[in-house]
Amino acid sequence: MGKMQRKTKPRQGKRKLRSGGKNISAKSSRIIEQARSLQQRGGAEAAIEFLRVECQQGKAHPNLLSMLGALEARAGFIDIGLERTKEAARKAPRNGDILANYGSVLFSAGYITDAIDVFRKSLKCQPLLQKAQYKLGDALMAGERHEEAEVIIRGYIEQFPQDLDGLGLLVETLHRANKLSDAKEICGQLIDRDPSRISSHIKYADLLISAGEIASAQRYFEQLIEAQPSIINEKMLLTQADLASVAEGPDAAINTLAEYLKTRPGARDVAKKWRAMLLSAGRFSEGWDAFSKEPGRLAKISELPHRVWRGDQSDERTLLIRGAEGIGEQLMYSQLFPMARGKIKRLVVECDERLVSIFSRSFPEIEFVRWTTPAEKCLLGTDIDLQCVPRDLGRFFLNSFDDFPGLPTNLKPSPEGISVAKDLRERYPGKRLVGISWRSIRTISNRDRKKSIPLTHWVDILRTPGIQFINLQYGTTDFDIESIKNNHGIEIFDAPGIDTTNDIDQCMGLVSGLDLVITVSNVTAHYAANVGVPVWVLVDKSAHWHWFTERCDSPWYPAARLYRQEPSENWFPVLDKTVQDLSAWRQG
Repeated sequence: MGKMQRKTKPRQGKRKLRSGGKNISAKSSRIIEQARSLQQRGGAEAAIEFLRVECQQGKAHPNLLSMLGALEARAGFIDIGLERTKEAARKAPRNGDILANYGSVLFSAGYITDAIDVFRKSLKCQPLLQKAQYKLGDALMAGERHEEAEVIIRGYIEQFPQDLDGLGLLVETLHRANKLSDAKEICGQLIDRDPSRISSHIKYADLLISAGEIASAQRYFEQLIEAQPSIINEKMLLTQADLASVAEGPDAAINTLAEYLKTRPGARDVAKKWRAMLLSAGRFSEGWDAFSKEPGRLAKISELPHRVWRGDQSDERTLLIRGAEGIGEQLMYSQLFPMARGKIKRLVVECDERLVSIFSRSFPEIEFVRWTTPAEKCLLGTDIDLQCVPRDLGRFFLNSFDDFPGLPTNLKPSPEGISVAKDLRERYPGKRLVGISWRSIRTISNRDRKKSIPLTHWVDILRTPGIQFINLQYGTTDFDIESIKNNHGIEIFDAPGIDTTNDIDQCMGLVSGLDLVITVSNVTAHYAANVGVPVWVLVDKSAHWHWFTERCDSPWYPAARLYRQEPSENWFPVLDKTVQDLSAWRQG
């Protein structure tokens, strides 16, 4: 008979819960539940403030850091969220949930290859972690690794058959891989399972458009709305407007949106699309007037006490042009700065701090201040009389295509970047230098994906003899560059020491020394055009308004040539035309 086992009372004290192999105290668990409750009742801001206080009070548990970082990233504080989730992952390297949060923030920040690696690590820790598997498939698709994405997503669907988002992701992946028949079949299954899922109907129409079946897409929408009148919403209307634009022209689309806004003036996405379409169609007077009433503009100019400038001659006054728009738009509107300077005594421009140096060098008679939130204190003083936003300059100076100045002066970039370009000439004697950029990624939105072209699709361009291609793509590109080298034997040169994301001045210096730039319609197009380098812009069918419609040139940039995607969203005709023109250009 063995020894009698002595019964012991349960140990008293703090109860600990398990979380992916990492203990979490009862206190931390309660804090997380409180944060979730606050998020449900008061939104993300309330939960963020609560977690920030809790994390400052002591040694924050990795789960708290991870949750806080993920919330901050979703609220737009990407860099802060990235640091917190990275720190949480460092503290808990075997916690699948924490790794999945870190991967999600990396993904949303555009670091696709890094995100894929982190999601894979998460799944090694917790092989059945639903969000990690879904996000891995999404990241692989965003990285244009379609075959890998399809395998992962189909596996996800087998494990979680009730999650219709998995089917939706598979449809999107098949669409991007140009497997239209398979995509339509799966999308049909998705609609059969949930006919009220509006995104599925919109996707099915997109697939019909991609197949060139414009009339079928229109009929599909007409029959759907007739059968389910209540199903119409803003997203569906925007798709209808795109269809009308393709089938009948931009004016038909503008009228469709305008009719909707008569009864629903608060429909922000529809109003945004309507304003942009007015300008893209060259209806400047209507478009600028509509933009002057845009809520974002009104909110911006209400932040400071200065009077709003009306474009009049104000020789004794100081004008502040507020920080607004993205980097590309700030560069684009900069050619209007001298026109504004000619109407006032003193001009101050608030801009992204990465542009301060190149703008100051290029426009020495204008003062540039970094754009911060809240605004720098120097912008609150009584020495500033008037204010406007960059788009107001268009309203004052651009009322027809003949009014565009056509980049009267090239920007003057960093000498260090120019020096790198000179070194490239010595490294590749006898070769023409062509910069390339193939993605639009700061945040991985569906819009950014549609603008992007997988680098694997560029192979025929990259095989053009007598040319050395230079990588101008911002974000993580290691996988893309290595894949092209390993699979096709093509070297794309990465300029050492050039930070294409953060050091815009130096990057534009490099660009200024190239012979040509070929890029999708991202900020790289603006870099090249603003230093006077010929740039071929591969423009998607739903391009930003400033590329206008049906033009192969740009009134903004004399050095730009536009290659437009067909309504089918097929990039291959665009790329084939680019290959032909590049061969002729090289021989010219």
